[in-house]
Amino acid sequence: HVDVNPAFCAMTGFSESELIGSGPEHSYWPPEERENIQLLLVKALRGEFAEIQLILMRKGGERFPVLLNPFAIRDGNGTIAFYATTVKDITKRVKMQRDLQESEERHRVLFESASEAIVILEGEKIIDCNERTVQLFDMASRDQLFSRASFEFFPPTQPNGQDSRAFSIEKVKALRSGQPQFFEWTHVKLDGTPINTEVSLSTFQVGEKTFIQAIIRDITQRNKMEEDLKESERRFRALFESAGDAIMILKDDQIIDCNERTAELTGRSRDEIISNPTVDYFPPTQPNGQDSREFFAAQVIASRSGIPQTFEWTGFIADGTSRNTEVTLTTFMLGNTLYTQSIIRDITQRKQLEEALQDSEVRYRTLFENAGDAISIIKDSRTIDCNKRLPELYGFSREEILSASLGEFFPPTQPNGQGSREYFLEKVRASRSGIPQIYEWHGRNRDGAPVNVEVTLTSLTLGGEMYEQAIARDITQRKQMEAALVGLNLNLEARVALRTDELEKTNAELLQHTADFRALAAQLILAEHEERKRIARFLHDNQQQLLVAAKFRAEMLLSDSYDSDVNGAGRNLVGILKQALEVSRSLTMELAPPIIYGAGLVVAIQWLARWMEEHHHLDVGVIGTLPVTPLPTDLSILVFQVVRELLLNVVKHSGVKQSRVTVSLADQQLLVEVADEGVGFDVDAAFESPRSLGLFGIQERLGLLGGRLTIISVPGRGTTSTLSVPVADPQLSLAVPAVSGSSPVQTHARQEYRGIIRVLVADDHTGAREGLVQMLGLVDDFAVVGQAVDGLDAVEQAGLLMPDVVLMDMTMPRLDGLAATRRITSELPGVKVIGFSMHTREEMQPQWAEAGALCYVQKSPAVNELITAIRAAMTGIPNGRPD
Repeated sequence: HVDVNPAFCAMTGFSESELIGSGPEHSYWPPEERENIQLLLVKALRGEFAEIQLILMRKGGERFPVLLNPFAIRDGNGTIAFYATTVKDITKRVKMQRDLQESEERHRVLFESASEAIVILEGEKIIDCNERTVQLFDMASRDQLFSRASFEFFPPTQPNGQDSRAFSIEKVKALRSGQPQFFEWTHVKLDGTPINTEVSLSTFQVGEKTFIQAIIRDITQRNKMEEDLKESERRFRALFESAGDAIMILKDDQIIDCNERTAELTGRSRDEIISNPTVDYFPPTQPNGQDSREFFAAQVIASRSGIPQTFEWTGFIADGTSRNTEVTLTTFMLGNTLYTQSIIRDITQRKQLEEALQDSEVRYRTLFENAGDAISIIKDSRTIDCNKRLPELYGFSREEILSASLGEFFPPTQPNGQGSREYFLEKVRASRSGIPQIYEWHGRNRDGAPVNVEVTLTSLTLGGEMYEQAIARDITQRKQMEAALVGLNLNLEARVALRTDELEKTNAELLQHTADFRALAAQLILAEHEERKRIARFLHDNQQQLLVAAKFRAEMLLSDSYDSDVNGAGRNLVGILKQALEVSRSLTMELAPPIIYGAGLVVAIQWLARWMEEHHHLDVGVIGTLPVTPLPTDLSILVFQVVRELLLNVVKHSGVKQSRVTVSLADQQLLVEVADEGVGFDVDAAFESPRSLGLFGIQERLGLLGGRLTIISVPGRGTTSTLSVPVADPQLSLAVPAVSGSSPVQTHARQEYRGIIRVLVADDHTGAREGLVQMLGLVDDFAVVGQAVDGLDAVEQAGLLMPDVVLMDMTMPRLDGLAATRRITSELPGVKVIGFSMHTREEMQPQWAEAGALCYVQKSPAVNELITAIRAAMTGIPNGRPD
């Protein structure tokens, strides 16, 4: 130091003499700051700092802050002669800065830790916010908020429909006029999620600038709580109004609120109840004689002790009628006011039930006391109640029974050797599982005499306590009778065994007779049908064939070689023969329709339906299912005959022209139902009438095969007859639906065949066969290459001669026409077969088609149809009538 001024000496506490001639590091430079100060002074003198702030030390060691401005003093040559600096004590300023910084930090902590979001706005721009604001608007950082406009967080409109930005500008104008603003507001996050808030706006001045502070409180939960509170209030009000009991709220003696049930119970309107004091509805006294006002006032005072008061009360309704009620009084405080709540329950019905219960108790007590059996009620192995029959049974008084333990009356053991006490406790445990225990008990009376009883022990729970009820029936006399019966039973068993052997032998003989009878019945049905079949065959094989032969020869007369008179006589003769054939064929079909043998029962029933339509104008629908396995012959014949008789009954008695036959199979039972919607009849009366031999005969015939006939008929609503017959074949099953109706006929374009057609004629009747051969021999393009006398002969000749067409009769010995056709069409696919018999095409076409025949032609129609069929066969026309 070369010079210091007095102000510096006063600042540091060193005198001028102490400083001049010494270095500053030895006086006012703090030891810990010397290197730092030296470095800063060098940088300042180099011009790197305009001024520097340091810490200096007073003479007493006190540190204080100073502000230095170092500079160089140069001589006239510009050379640095001295270094100088001004020193300014800034202790007060540093303290003010520190206080200001602490204040700022304190307020910043308050700003950041505030539970509400705080936003500082300059105009509409956000310039600062706290962390709660970032959380409220779900931002990643506060930088996302800075420089954004406040209206970016507004929805277009507020819940009241007002434009959000316009409404915000109004609030800001009001704020700047000196009116702090406090209002609810809906903000939105950047993703559009709404936030219900409460906003407080205020302004503050910094320099010449005015800023707006917005404190934003999230009130979503508060709004929810308010809504929940309103909902709770609505809910509790609904409970209050819908309560089954009447509820009144009283303040002092005045009713200030009540529910609808109160109005219903008292017969007064709510306004009437609320506008009058409680005592106006009191009767003078209660049933116990106490003054109503005094009694009610005492109950109110007692409830104010905190204990709810429940009591019965008799009040009046509007028309003066008394009503029995049960009242519960409670008191509660709202604010500083004491209220009383009265819940009133109508117990009129309960009173009636209590009276009825008392009557019932008297009635059941009477039944209990006068029961013929002894009854005791037991709790914890002690009888707590019994009827008068128990003392009579054992000879002890009621008092003795009730005062002693139950075990004191037990004998040591029971007849099975088990201890009486253990046996009884075992039964008690079993009864408590819910199953009443019935057992025999051997006791003793006062005199020691045995008492045998049958006990029914049950357990029951009353008021949480377990009880047993024992009903004891004296069986002493019954035991004596049982002992007497033992000897009788032994004798009876021996006699029953002997009689059983006799009955078993008789039953075996009866079963054998029944089987023989059923076999005989089946043979009888078959014998009857065989006789019908024999007569039909005789007609078919003799009369019909002769008539056919005569018809063929008569048709041969109808040629151009005879005059018109001969031709006319021939035509008359053909007509007569044709009628004779039709009569003979119809009789044959009625006696024994051959269709039942070839196609089975249901196809025969379908044929029967067409026959009923043709001969009796009865429209019969056949529906159901067909059995795949053929039915036994006797069964098919019997069912066919029964159905025919039932349909004839429909024709005779129903008065309608429609019927329905349903065929089904269930549980190895063949079920056939014949139904109509006719006039009906009294079934019971019909079977008792002598005229009902037909129905009785049907029942008897079905019974021979184990079947039955069930008839349900309602006068005016029709009749349903159901016959069921057991089917022994376990393989029998159902398959193809059986529905009445004709098959579609396919038509084909005619193709002309040029050449001689080689024909084999198969017919067992010589006259008919030769007549047919002569007739075919007259046709130029036909050549009869052979004649077969039966089906087997037809198969053999077809294999040898290889004809173009086989004309096959239906009924022939050794092998019938259908079987022969199956073999020929299978073994010789190039040979065409045409079925040829006395039966109609509708009856026989399905069977011939199934056998493989190309078509079927009836014998009785004109010869031209047969010739046309043979020629059509060569064109390849399939099953069906040729064009």
